[in-house]
Amino acid sequence: MGTAPLNAGDNGTVPFTLFSSAPMQDMQCIVTLPGDRLTNSSAELLSSPAASLAVQTPDSNTLALTVTALAGQTLQGTQRVTLRFGSVLNQSSAFLPLRVTGLTGTRAVEGYQPSALATDGKVTVIGDQPLVEVFPTNSGRALLLYGKKSTTYNLEYNTNLLMTNWLLRGAVSMGTTNMRLQSVGTTVPPPVFYRLRK
Repeated sequence: MGTAPLNAGDNGTVPFTLFSSAPMQDMQCIVTLPGDRLTNSSAELLSSPAASLAVQTPDSNTLALTVTALAGQTLQGTQRVTLRFGSVLNQSSAFLPLRVTGLTGTRAVEGYQPSALATDGKVTVIGDQPLVEVFPTNSGRALLLYGKKSTTYNLEYNTNLLMTNWLLRGAVSMGTTNMRLQSVGTTVPPPVFYRLRK
């Protein structure tokens, strides 16, 4: 499953791919999400002449998806689904998990049942405060910065959260998107904590 950044109050989509190496008659899964923050959840199967998609929403936190092969067809390879949702206005900034559970299916022909493997996704909702996500790279560290479009923030760092003297790394502009990749290398040894401020 993919990820999506969006401003609080906006609508968004996340790509979701179902794949099977064996011919399947159907595939089912449950996607759980924070229904108090993401609303009007739905799903759409993208241009598949071999399948149909049924979506159930037993509660605001759950999407139950069933992809079924049409008559004379089987599900083998990739089935692409788009998850759609709205986000609650005036909520705080947060990384919201999209969790995949209960991934099962029925083979179209006899044989071993394929192993199920699911990858969760997330929605990054940007409220009043920007967010920073740190991850390692071959050349040190990189940051994913999330903030308001066309806004400039100060990127600051600290090596001790008990200290109040945050140091300025530089100014970054979000330009026309809510997300920006920023390399920070290894000039400061870990542990390093980062934040964005207006």
